[in-house]
Amino acid sequence: RVLIARALTTLYQSRKARHAMVAKRARHLHRWAAKTRVSLFVHQIWTVNWFRSKRSYNVVAMKQELALFEASDSSVQLECTAVFATPLGKDILKKELAVWRVGARTRAARKEPPSTTASNVDPVILRLRQCFQIFDLDGSGTLDLDEFQLMLSYLREKKQKQPGRGNVSGRATAPGPPKLTPAQVRNLFSELDNDGNGGITCNEFESWWTREHERSTVSTSASTNFLSRGLDGLVLQSHGLLFWLLGRKQQLERKFVKKLVARRAMEKAKCEILHREIERERIYGSLSVFRCRSCGRRFGLRRDLDDHAAHECSSTELVVDTFTLKRWIHEEDFRLLEDVKK
Repeated sequence: RVLIARALTTLYQSRKARHAMVAKRARHLHRWAAKTRVSLFVHQIWTVNWFRSKRSYNVVAMKQELALFEASDSSVQLECTAVFATPLGKDILKKELAVWRVGARTRAARKEPPSTTASNVDPVILRLRQCFQIFDLDGSGTLDLDEFQLMLSYLREKKQKQPGRGNVSGRATAPGPPKLTPAQVRNLFSELDNDGNGGITCNEFESWWTREHERSTVSTSASTNFLSRGLDGLVLQSHGLLFWLLGRKQQLERKFVKKLVARRAMEKAKCEILHREIERERIYGSLSVFRCRSCGRRFGLRRDLDDHAAHECSSTELVVDTFTLKRWIHEEDFRLLEDVKK
C-alpha cells in the first residue's frame, strides 16, 4: 500500500508539473501574440504616416517643378515672340515655313485624301470634309492636338467678329464664347479621337458631327456645344466662308509653324532642366529611377547603369521614369491629389 501511494503521489506531482509548464507556455504564447499584434499595428501606423509624408513631399516637389516648367515656358514664349518681331526672326520663320511646307506636301502626296466630288454624298458632308482638309495643315490626313487647338481658336475668333443680329438699339453685343481650358480641349479631343491614336481622322470627324446632329437632346458640355455650333456656322450657314477660310490657310500655316517652333524651344528648355536635375542627383548620389530613351530599359542603381552599358544599346540619353515627367500635360492631377489629401 505504501508503494502504491508513493507511485500515485509521483504521478500526481508529475502531472501537476506538466500542467504548470503548459500554462506557462500558453501565457508566453499569449504575450508573444499580443506583442506581435502591437508591433504590426505600430508598423502599419508608421507605414501609413511614411507614405502620407512621402506623398505630401512628392506633391510639393511636383508643384515646384511645375512652377519651374511654367516659368520656363512663359520665358521661352516671350523670347520667341520678341524674336519673331525682328527681321532676323521673320527670316527664320520663313525658312522654317518653307521646310515645313515641303514636308507637308510630301506627307499629303503619300496619303489619299477623302473624296469630295462624289455625287451621292450630302453637300453638307462635302463642305465638312473641305473644312477638315483646310485645318489639316500638314496634310497628314489627321488633326493632331495643335491643329485642333488652332481650329478652336479660329472658330472662337469668328464668333467674336461676327456682328450681332437685330441689334438696332445701339446696345453692346452679347459677349463672345468663353475660352476653353486646356483640360476641356483635351477632353473634347479625346471625345473625337475614337481609337485613341492621338489624331482625329476625317471619318471620326464626320461621325462625331453626324452623331451630334442626330441627338434628341442638346449636350450639356460647353466645349461640345461650342465646336458643334462653330462647325454649323461654317458648313450650314454660308458656303462662302469655306472659300474665305481657304484663302487664309497661309496665315493659319504661319501661325501653326510659329507654334511648332515655340513648342520645340519649350521642349528643349525642359530637357535641359531635366538633365540638370539628373546631373545634380548623380553628384549627390541620390539617383532616381531612370529610363533609356532608346531601348526603354529601366534602372535605378549604379550596377544597373553598368549592366546597361554592357548591353548592345549605347545610348546615353536618360530620362526620369516617373509620372512627374508629364506634369505639364496633366495640371489638374494636382487638384485631384489635394482633394484626396483633404
